[in-house]
Amino acid sequence: MKFKEKKDISFYGKMILIFFLCCSVTIIIRTVQTFLYIDRETGFSTGGTALSVMLCLLIVGSTLFFMAVAFSSKKTANISLDIEKNSLMSVISVMLSLSFIYDSMSAFLSSFDSVGNVPYGVPVFQSMMLSGTIPKFFQSVFALLSAVYFIFFAKAAIKGNNAFNKHKILAVSPVCWAGFRLIHRFVEQISYIRVSELLYELVLLAFLVMFFMAFAQLSSGVYIKNARWRILGLGLPTALISLTLNIPRLIYVLSAGADELYGKYPFKVCDFVIALFIVVLAVNIIGEKTKAVEA
Repeated sequence: MKFKEKKDISFYGKMILIFFLCCSVTIIIRTVQTFLYIDRETGFSTGGTALSVMLCLLIVGSTLFFMAVAFSSKKTANISLDIEKNSLMSVISVMLSLSFIYDSMSAFLSSFDSVGNVPYGVPVFQSMMLSGTIPKFFQSVFALLSAVYFIFFAKAAIKGNNAFNKHKILAVSPVCWAGFRLIHRFVEQISYIRVSELLYELVLLAFLVMFFMAFAQLSSGVYIKNARWRILGLGLPTALISLTLNIPRLIYVLSAGADELYGKYPFKVCDFVIALFIVVLAVNIIGEKTKAVEA
């Protein structure tokens, strides 16, 4: 396209700073909503319409900004996942792998807990879909495969090589993991508007699918020209939404206790660590991978 990776945009190098500024504001707004305007029993919003509108506008505006800058900047053409020795990247990759293992165990156990939660007479497959048994089971499988993949990624960051590029099939595992989570949320029979947690989580999962697809393409060398800008253009909005949802939940859990948080939307360790991983990756890309262009 005419503007793709063609413009010299000064905001490119400031995207991380702008990300943290936007994230600080959205986290504050969401924390206020979590404490004051979300019913603990149902998860329904109970007020704070102005805050809801403000939060939506900030998230949408930030997302459009990151996408536009990443898509248009000529520095995006230099983005790759060629790993140099990076201790921070290796540590966060190991943390991400461990969080996927935790998610795998949690999803596997909950897939059995949900059996029998659908009224008698519903066909077996439909029953297992509505109860979440099938999506949760496959979420568990692909979370485990994702954990293996990010161990390879961590190993590459330690040694400073690109050995993880050989694992093209494993690279798609996080995409499938997020996809089955998305399916599970879509079968919930509840108002997407009144339950803001569900609405934002659906948006987050959609962004996770797109980000991990771009990550898989870039790491595997498949259609990399279409994937380069998405690493930042979709990655930073993904991290923004994840932190906006999960940090207020964590604050609420630490102050009021886990039992007081609406049970269907707890603090998600895996989503939180994914956000940290994206931020570290973005800092590495913007700080190191664009030096050749500037030179």
